[in-house]
Amino acid sequence: MTEFAPIEGKLRLAGLYEQMDKPEQARATLTGLTASSPDDPRAYLRLGFAYQADEDYANAIQTFR
Repeated sequence: MTEFAPIEGKLRLAGLYEQMDKPEQARATLTGLTASSPDDPRAYLRLGFAYQADEDYANAIQTFR
């Protein structure tokens, strides 16, 4: 999936990690996606919500900006 639609594939992969209760891998996937596709807001939004769920509000605010 990531070969044909890299952004969508990585967003789905992060979602799978979240469902498998592997937040570190989900955040790593989303962080990599923000670095490789900085103009796409979807990864920033998901990453910000992940930080918010972890009560890491400083990183959440930084990511949302």
